[in-house]
This record gives sequence, structure tokens and C-alpha cells, in this order.
Amino acid sequence: MKTSALFVLSVLLITSCNQVNDLNPVDPNAEPAAAVEVVKGRFPQAQNLVFKTIITSKIWEVAFGSGVDKYTSLVDKTKMWETFRANPDSVPILLNDLLLTSSFKGGTFSENAEDIDFYPFAERRNRLIYTLNGADYSFNWYRYKGENYRPTNVTFDKYKYKIQFSTQENFPQTLREYLTAQSLTFRFGEVRVRLNDEKQYWIQVEFKRSGTDFLGFMLFDDKGKLKWTSREFNQPIPDDQVTNIETLPAVIQQHLDNSPELVGFRYYTSGLDKWRSEFDGLSSYYLRLRNKDYAELCELYFDQDGNLLNQRYFISF
Repeated sequence: MKTSALFVLSVLLITSCNQVNDLNPVDPNAEPAAAVEVVKGRFPQAQNLVFKTIITSKIWEVAFGSGVDKYTSLVDKTKMWETFRANPDSVPILLNDLLLTSSFKGGTFSENAEDIDFYPFAERRNRLIYTLNGADYSFNWYRYKGENYRPTNVTFDKYKYKIQFSTQENFPQTLREYLTAQSLTFRFGEVRVRLNDEKQYWIQVEFKRSGTDFLGFMLFDDKGKLKWTSREFNQPIPDDQVTNIETLPAVIQQHLDNSPELVGFRYYTSGLDKWRSEFDGLSSYYLRLRNKDYAELCELYFDQDGNLLNQRYFISF
């Protein structure tokens, strides 16, 4: 049966009129023939399709050319979304000008691309890579079409994709078993794909404590191992006005000291902006620093060993 499935996959791909590649090992249960048809249905001239598995047998990232343009998109067996047309040699001048007024100036942009499906109320969405102090970030900004547009805010972090699901089957078995063992009720989750293609899983759960329902968030690594939890799991929940961290672990403090863009940032409400969560013997850390009357924000998520799980920046112009 396995040999037969591989043979069918080979025939389907060879008979396609253009080259198709899969960057992952061929899995007979994950053949992208249906996804190829979806791409061809929307882009009949698509060629040199290169697939990268996001969720086995279900979702792929596909890169391809069509005419003079290059595209990258998410695709499953029925649809495409987050479809970006590359325009790498054109970084909007206004974007550079706006950043010069912020604490995050001094970086370089690359890989400019426009989301060709994001058109609510004449808005446009661009995604770029912003390299700041040696670190790469996925930089999203939203603007109005026209000569005099001016974006009101931008965000950038380490994630390329955030794919939301309302059911559990798209998450690792290890993760699902952990939730069951801890009597946690799954509410929704995101498969988060980092710039280095590593996956993380962001999960909202419901649980009871002393007869009261609580909602909390958990972050798992690509193996389904718990790495971070939100403050709602602490017993008791920390006071909003008082941090539960006396001294940051040395490795976390070192990261802050080595981030020159954060000079002048501070914790506005220490109990909400600087706390340690504790659940099932695991500690994790959340820091939120602000500058310029909340116009600039940095969020940092660290695991028990001080490893940085994500760093998100926000600028309001």
C-alpha cells in the first residue's frame, strides 16, 4: 500500500505541466496534489511550485512564480490565503521616515511583499523582514492606498504565520494528552510558525479553581512540551500593582541589557508588566516595557531557563 501511494504521488507530480517540489520528505499521506490544483485554479500560469509542509497532510506554504511575479502563500486542499506578492526592491519611503522617529530606528528592511487578499476598506498589508541589532523580525504594517496615506501603527515579532483552530486535532498528541491530564479544557489554539520555520503552539484553556472558572494561555514547543503559561495559573493571582519578581534571572537581564532599542523603556504597572508564572512545577516569565506614553511597547516571553520564546514590538504613530 505504501509503495502504491508513493507511485500515485509520483505520477501526479510528474504529469503536472510545471515543476513541483516538496522541501520535506515525501509522506504518502501528505501528497500535495490537491493543493497543486488549488494553486493552479487561481494562478493558471503558476510554475516552479515549491511546497513546505506546515501541518502534515493539511496545510503547506507554497512559493511559485506566475508571469513576472513571485508569490508565497498558505494553501490547503480547498483554498489559498496569506498570499503575498514579492516586491523586494521597493520599501516605502514613508515607512523608513516614520521609524526614524521611533526607538526602533537603525534597522534594515528586506523581502518586501504585499498581501494581495487584504483589502478591507481600501487598506493594504505589507510584510517585510526588519533586521534590528542583529535580529530578524517579521514586520507587518497596514496602510491606506493613495499618495497621502499614513499608517497609524506597526507591529513586528518572530512569527511568520499564526494559524488559528477551534479544535484540537491539529496539535501534537503530547500537547492534547497534557491538557487532559491537567483537567484543562481546550478553547482555541494557534499554530505559530517562526521565521526559522520552528513551530510553537499557543493555546487558550479553561480551568476551575475553588469552584470558579478561569481562562489562561499556554505556549508549547514544536514537540508539544509546555514552555510558558500566563499569570492566571498562579495561586493566588499576583497583585496587579506589585510584581512577583524580585530579581530577574541573569540571562534575562543580560538580554535586556543587550537591547539598546529599549533604553528609556520602563514598566508602567509592575504587577501586570513584570511577572513570573508558576504551573505544574514550571516557571516562566513575561515582561512588557513601554515608552513615550504607551506609543512604543515591547513584550518578551521567556521560559524557565531564560530562553526567549518571542519578542514583539508595537509602535503607534
